[in-house]
Amino acid sequence: MKNSRANEADEKRQRAISSVPEHLVGLVERSAMLPERLAELFRELIVNGEWKPGAQLVETAVARQFGVAQPTVREALKQLEAEGLIQRRPYRGCVITSLTRQEVDQIFRLRMEWESLAAELAAENRANWQPEQLAAVLDKLKRAAATRNVNEFYQYDLEFHKTLWNYTGNPFLVKALTQITVPLFAFWTMRVLHNTEVDIEAQAGSHEKIAQAVFAGDKALARKVTYESMQGFWQDGARVVAE
Repeated sequence: MKNSRANEADEKRQRAISSVPEHLVGLVERSAMLPERLAELFRELIVNGEWKPGAQLVETAVARQFGVAQPTVREALKQLEAEGLIQRRPYRGCVITSLTRQEVDQIFRLRMEWESLAAELAAENRANWQPEQLAAVLDKLKRAAATRNVNEFYQYDLEFHKTLWNYTGNPFLVKALTQITVPLFAFWTMRVLHNTEVDIEAQAGSHEKIAQAVFAGDKALARKVTYESMQGFWQDGARVVAE
């Protein structure tokens, strides 16, 4: 009986392997289907466009596809929900994050003001934090941009801003920015960064200007370069969303 169950599990896993792109097969084989590794696989499928924005994810169907228990799928999806890659919606369950042009515009109108304020407050609070953490993230962001590694660029871009927000010393601003920005970053990754016309090396350069102003403790310059950077990011996002 045990051998029969083991064989059945192996067959399910093989069917799962055959259902994902070739470059992700190794991830499935190595994962042992732990929630963390399953979340990594799902993240790749979303970021690489295999799973489309707005698509519904049914836990039971996903569990059958990958030959894993439904609780394992549920835990993996919770991780992606925390990252903004999926959203839970009434009567639909989990869907891959999708934003309309109007929603993108609404978020950016807030983000331009709040990110600029965060940069200003971080510069004002310069005596209370060390620059090494942000500098290290910036270096990783620039390397990801140079190799056009979309998944890593998304990861370090978000980490850059979260680090900057924490430098403000204002937990209310951190909470507000997290709420509006995480879903935007996820959608941005799916729709914008895979568009080869979007210059992510230039975007990394904009982040470097923000960091330099904040490191210098120059509040006015930090606000100015951040606001200008947000305008550029908004233009990139709005153009691609409209396509």
